[in-house]
Amino acid sequence: MKEYNWWYYYCFKRALADKLKANTDPLVAVDGTPSTNVYTLTIYGKQLPTPLTKDNVMIGQPNNIDAEVLDVSESTIDHVTIRMKFNRTATGCLPITITKGETTITASNLLKAYKLIKNVNDTTVEKDVLGGGRFVGIDDVLPITETAGNVEEGKHSPKEFPCILQQCLNLRPVNVETPTKLTTCTTGTDYCANMFTFIDRGKTAGTGTLTTSAKTTSAEGIATETVTCIMNEHVTTVDLLTDVNNKDGMTDADQEIEENPGAFVCENDDDDNGNGEPDKKDVLIDKEDDLKKVKITLEAIDTEGTIKLKRNTTNIRVWSNKEKDLFSNILTDNNEKTLNLSEFTIENGTYTKDVWVEGYTPGESMLTLEYAVGGQILTDDKIKFTVVKISIADIIGVCKDSTAPISVTVSPSPIGTNILLSLDKVDSKTKATFDDGTTNKSISSSTIVTVKGIDISDKVDDVKLIASLGGKECAVEYFSVIKLIIINPHGDPTQPAGYSGANNTNERSYNNAEPAILTVPCEAAILPVGLENKIGWFIEDIGEIKGVWNPHFEGNEYIGIGTTPTATFTGMPLHNSAFGPKKVTTAIANVPNCKEERIVEMFFEPLPTNNPGPAPLLPPEGIKEEDLIE
Repeated sequence: MKEYNWWYYYCFKRALADKLKANTDPLVAVDGTPSTNVYTLTIYGKQLPTPLTKDNVMIGQPNNIDAEVLDVSESTIDHVTIRMKFNRTATGCLPITITKGETTITASNLLKAYKLIKNVNDTTVEKDVLGGGRFVGIDDVLPITETAGNVEEGKHSPKEFPCILQQCLNLRPVNVETPTKLTTCTTGTDYCANMFTFIDRGKTAGTGTLTTSAKTTSAEGIATETVTCIMNEHVTTVDLLTDVNNKDGMTDADQEIEENPGAFVCENDDDDNGNGEPDKKDVLIDKEDDLKKVKITLEAIDTEGTIKLKRNTTNIRVWSNKEKDLFSNILTDNNEKTLNLSEFTIENGTYTKDVWVEGYTPGESMLTLEYAVGGQILTDDKIKFTVVKISIADIIGVCKDSTAPISVTVSPSPIGTNILLSLDKVDSKTKATFDDGTTNKSISSSTIVTVKGIDISDKVDDVKLIASLGGKECAVEYFSVIKLIIINPHGDPTQPAGYSGANNTNERSYNNAEPAILTVPCEAAILPVGLENKIGWFIEDIGEIKGVWNPHFEGNEYIGIGTTPTATFTGMPLHNSAFGPKKVTTAIANVPNCKEERIVEMFFEPLPTNNPGPAPLLPPEGIKEEDLIE
């Protein structure tokens, strides 16, 4: 929030001028003698004719005897420096006219020979453009004045303050922001220096008093006048306010950080209306909840001024409502817009309007509200927005009592605030945690987090991993906590026939076909139901013979899929040593650390020629001929 205090012009300046008039009439000389009444003046302008001589510059009206131009010491297209002399006490405002050929430039009511403030630092008016000319007193003693201009009805009018009362132009600050107090304009040798301090952001200049003094010199001596003004009216405020800290709504605390680090918004890439398109490409969005509200407040403004809303990049868009209705766009394809005061709510002279900021692409953008009168920006307010895109890598799930990594990508990275990652409970049950046992974790840059399965999911994707920024969900990923069990093969294949561990699922042999064939039927169960097509199967080779699965993964017959696939080996290996124990593995596609394994013994028949056992003519220990099946 920034404020432009009209009380400076309507109270201090005019009241001080009135005091000076009463105490210094008539003031005829700087040093008390008319012979020294000579001044150096620089007049600034645009495209001034050159070169100029003293005959091209006139002070006052034609045939004026109050003042004369002695010479021109410097003449360029942007300024002319003259020496001038007052021949007698002036009784009004003196215009300055520059004439050369067909060009005539006149600045009226700006030069006043009637009053004098001694030792004023003239650099404070170097940026002051009034009536077409800009005037600086080089000798620090030139009495420069200003007309009153338009004021509000019921306040001071120009008629109350004619030019004869318009004193102390040099007391105006360099830029047009307003002082809260005047500090050293008191009696002494260095009065009126360093006079202005500026309003702190977020503070209201609506109370208190302003007291200052200015010293004048006349032929009769030195007089000091003091003026006290109440700072309680004509305070112009323009304010952009949003909940920057995401804690307690829009408060003064947000004002302190609105430009650094500023506000953070999610890229609006979700699909609230469920039409398959990211919301940032849509309008008329039902249930839209990703835009950030910004409140505009204007106080004590001149209705002849202009209010502009600007952005410096296209990373944000601004709308007049959060649903992005048709014709509600303020800043979309354009980077600035003049706001219409008729669209504001007005109460007790205060104008308010809500706008909504949408995160469009990742990166920073400065939103600026400007108030200008006559093309001059008097004050502004800014909020920096950082649009953040958060992506969570797709994950099917994590096995119970196991862990799985999940990649979280942040752009830009790092950012100047925290992103909260959280794992939701399901029916008040904790289904998954992070690897440290918690369900919340803060990050500020791209990272990989590890989740652990705690309790088996009741249904597919009932666990929710949320990435939140300022209380808003920026990204969500759903996954399951999985339990995978191999039903067949099962048991211990080293047990002899008759023992519970030996069965026809874990001891397999070739048949007598040409070529010989060995099959390994498999079966698995998975929870939650619905992930059966995510099960994959693998089996070790018998020497150079590979098992072909049915059904199998598309494009790869050596990977089985589903709950009941069968691996088939066609043909026998070249060497008997290839027979024996083989590993069968089932796993969930793209789920690390989620697999089950079983051992199957594979042979042709229990003969020494193709099944070397621990002793000649005998099968290996634990394998009986009756255990083998075709």
